[in-house]
This record gives sequence, C-alpha cells and structure tokens, in this order.
Amino acid sequence: MADQVIPVAATSCRADAAERELNAKMARNQACVLCHTPVVDSVLGTGGYRICLKCDLAWSLDTEPVTASGDWKERYYGRADIVQLHERRQSGMNAIVKRLSELHPHRGLLLDVGTGVGIFMSAAAKDDWRVEGIEPSSIAAERARKLTGARVYNDIFENVKLSEGRYDAVCIIDTLRHVPEPRVFLSSARRLIRPGGILLIREFYQRIWQYYRRLWRKPETTLRSQPRSQEYAQCFSPKSLLYALDAIGLDGWIEPSPIFVESECPYSMFAFSKRVAGLASRSVYRISGHRICISPNVLAIGRAPSENTTRSVSTR
Repeated sequence: MADQVIPVAATSCRADAAERELNAKMARNQACVLCHTPVVDSVLGTGGYRICLKCDLAWSLDTEPVTASGDWKERYYGRADIVQLHERRQSGMNAIVKRLSELHPHRGLLLDVGTGVGIFMSAAAKDDWRVEGIEPSSIAAERARKLTGARVYNDIFENVKLSEGRYDAVCIIDTLRHVPEPRVFLSSARRLIRPGGILLIREFYQRIWQYYRRLWRKPETTLRSQPRSQEYAQCFSPKSLLYALDAIGLDGWIEPSPIFVESECPYSMFAFSKRVAGLASRSVYRISGHRICISPNVLAIGRAPSENTTRSVSTR
C-alpha cells in the first residue's frame, strides 16, 4: 500500500474543547469512548466490557467518574507493598527509556504522565533526559520529587496547564486505561509535543487481558471491593492504539513492551515465565517483519511531523 500523505493539522485548546463536547454528548454507555461508534456496533466482552467493532477498544459502560487523586493516595500508593512493587520495576523502565532514546537520540525535555513514584522519570534522567512528571497522588508525587529532584505536578493531567510544543517526548506508562476520556486525554498530550517529538504509550494488550480475566475470574464481591482507581475504564489492542495515534495526527506503530519482572526473587518460576513470554513475543515480532505482536503489554509509539512537513509513515 502506498504511503498516505495527509496535511498536518494544528492542534489547539479549541479542538480539545470540541472533542470534550462530543464526548459529553455521547456518554460511554452510548458509544465507544475512542471512535464514538454507537454501542450497538460492539460485542460483549469479559466482565461486562464492550468491544468496539470499529476500533477494537474494550471499554466499560460505567459512567461513574473515578476520584483519581483521593483513591490513588489512600488506597493504592498509601500501601507499602504497592510502593515496593513499583520500586522493583527498574529494569523494565530502563529498557523502555533505552528504546525511547534510540528513537530520539538528542534527548531533550520529557513529560511522564502518571509518574507514580518516579521510577521511569529516574531512568530517563540517568539517560540524560531532562524530566518532569504529573501524578495525582500526593504520596507518590513527593516520592518522585525526592527520587529525581525534578518538577512533579501533583494533580490530574487534565488540570495542569502546560505550554504547547514544550516537550520532546510525552510518555504515558500504564495510565491511559484509567482516564475517563482517552481521546481528549491524548489530544491534550499531542498538543504538548514539539515537531519531531515522540508520544510513547504502554498498555495491556486487550485480548490477552480479556483472556486473563476469564482464566482468573474473581467473585463479584471482590471486584466491587477494589479501589475505583484500580478499575480499568478501557483496555487497548494494537488496532485501537494505532487508531488513537492516527486520530490525534501522529504516525505510529506498535512494539512488544519490555517485560517487567516484579518478583522479589529474580530466579522464581514467575520471573522465569515472564522472561520466556518476553523472549517469545520479541521473536515473533522480529520474524514477522514487525507485523505480529503477541506481547501481554505493548508500546504504542507516535512521532510528530517535523515543521513544514506532511504526514507519512514514520521510520522506526
């Protein structure tokens, strides 16, 4: 297929407002929150999620808003075991930063949206990126500041006012699944990226996540007792992530994500199985000519066009 050339459209606050207005008119119990296809054009997935037949997004019909800052603070990052879990994810974060630096070797200013306790920010700073973060939990934000010495905005992304074209890279690691309006969220992130800059997203692979839920089905009482912050508003597939990148004016592609081995014992069977899964997914991706991605988690990478250029397929 020949490369499709599309004029680059300028993004603005007005565009974000229009996107938000459209989302308000089409609530998530009426239409897909990514492509706005009516809910009748979806199929039922595991756990009551709907799977869009157009963009392949799996989304919850629950319209109750998540109180992000309070719930993350009190019932997630307020737990010592959760903080320790994140602190053990260093190798995976290092690998993602290494890939990002290959794509943008001149480094620059990076924004980490949903920075948590700052592990990804720290890895990027050690690789010569200048870093800033956004984190709704005051506990996590303070830990990230102490770890990196960098600026961390303690608020939800939608409330932080930042200059257009400020960042060379905007990274959204394991965060997009929680936001109520993912398309508006991504449009706002796109606006912050300089020409030639990178948007990097890490998310679950929707189909593998659905299989996991069926395999480890929890009682409804357990599901209802979970913190709202840990419920997923939506889950993505490679197809839906590519749709999202295109919708906000970025050329992009999908890659297997580096595997996070969170086990306390790096030689445990759990850690070994994750390493095997990572090796298998990378091998399939390479052998298929970068066409097949079977990784439990994926990276979606979009590159903003350079100034005075048109969109075309980005090189990796």
